[in-house]
Amino acid sequence: MTLTLSYVVVTDTFATIRDVVRAVAAQTIHDQIELVIVCSSAEELALDPKASEGIGAVRVIEAGPVIPLSPPRAIGVRAATCPLVFVGETHSYPAPDCMERLMTALASEEYAAVMPMIVNGNPDTALSWASIMLTYRHWMEPTARAGIDVLSTYNACFRRQLLLDFGDELTELFDYGSGLDQRLRRNGARFLIEPAARLSHLNVATFNGFVPDRFLGGRFWGSARMRPWPVTRRLLYLAGAPLIPALIAGKALRSRQWIHHRPRLPRGTALLLLIGAILTAAGEVAAYAAGRGKTPIQLAEYELHRSRYI
Repeated sequence: MTLTLSYVVVTDTFATIRDVVRAVAAQTIHDQIELVIVCSSAEELALDPKASEGIGAVRVIEAGPVIPLSPPRAIGVRAATCPLVFVGETHSYPAPDCMERLMTALASEEYAAVMPMIVNGNPDTALSWASIMLTYRHWMEPTARAGIDVLSTYNACFRRQLLLDFGDELTELFDYGSGLDQRLRRNGARFLIEPAARLSHLNVATFNGFVPDRFLGGRFWGSARMRPWPVTRRLLYLAGAPLIPALIAGKALRSRQWIHHRPRLPRGTALLLLIGAILTAAGEVAAYAAGRGKTPIQLAEYELHRSRYI
């Protein structure tokens, strides 16, 4: 069977991605998938070969330090060999037919990338809903199969060559907030959301994880966003800092996704979303004032080990 899609995931150990590997092995096109695992070393990974049985090919890429996560993600894309590449996470799990539906959607040349519909993987808590509404609401229910303007950098399926065309810049574009989708659109790319392809995403759902995850996420996003800005624009955004939380929360609370899910949301979700918006805004302001600091390293804990915070 010809390999058609590379599934790239960065991890520290196999235990961290055991459930991800199981989800890939359960795909309807498992024998057409190349699983690319980027890690510090094969010895530290300690891969369980039985868990990946049925997958078309499994490649372990030793990249040295995997924190921060952007460089090893770029290494994984470059090491992949298939024309399509899905950039996964340690805490997202595709439904059995997800990869097949994404691959089918990219069968024509019309679209450069396809986004699956994101489903809340731990929907019992208000913190989880506040988290996902602030980050992934654009690709949640309700949605129809249609062209979209905004694409997630992670949990999306790309034509690999379009990513490789960025050369050395690809590493930086894998930073949260670097505008990979905007750069692709500038080059004429079009994106699609395929709601028939479903991806379960775990969200931070403990308060001791929610606070740093929101703040660090905001700071990482803000630091990447401001790279091309002149100092005057940074100062302007700092001056408008009090307005940022209202802007972030307002967009979420006015979204059709919030309106759709609101009747079934746990009590307190709106308040926690507002707190999350304030924390995110505080992170942005910290970035505009002092840069990103060690944010990519600190944030990696909540990205790699999400299961500790649910």
